[in-house]
Amino acid sequence: MDKERKYKEGEKLLPDVEPGRHQPPDKELNPMPDRELEYEENSNEKYRDQTPDDKQND
Repeated sequence: MDKERKYKEGEKLLPDVEPGRHQPPDKELNPMPDRELEYEENSNEKYRDQTPDDKQND
């Protein structure tokens, strides 16, 4: 059956590829990331201008 389908007109032939080949292993993924650490890393505080006026207006 596979040989019949192999040369069907208009059908693009793709090479056999391992499924999930380019995905990282499951153990490297963290399903529950540390939200506090993520907040610190993405915080705008470190990019804010540190002028004396900012502290008085807050």
